[in-house]
Amino acid sequence: MYDLTSSALDLGLIGLIQFIPSVVLTLLIGHAPTVTTAASSCAARRHYVLVAVMLTFAFSTGALTREFCLPRCSWIGCARAFEMRPRIRWHRRWYRYR
Repeated sequence: MYDLTSSALDLGLIGLIQFIPSVVLTLLIGHAPTVTTAASSCAARRHYVLVAVMLTFAFSTGALTREFCLPRCSWIGCARAFEMRPRIRWHRRWYRYR
């Protein structure tokens, strides 16, 4: 992002835009026991792949701009929230038997 815009503010915005949805959705997802961990983890990884393909295509065609990157980084933050719950459960199970 810094190479694209030469602005440290935009680089900081990327981190903030990923952090805010991740925190908000993690608090909401933590209280939703109806979602299976496998389904949410699979959906999050599909989301990562979709965003990676979109960013790669935009980069290869020269259409990668600040306005294109910022919403996609927000989507990464949302996907990270859905992936954290299964990851935490896996770590609890793993370290319980050690």
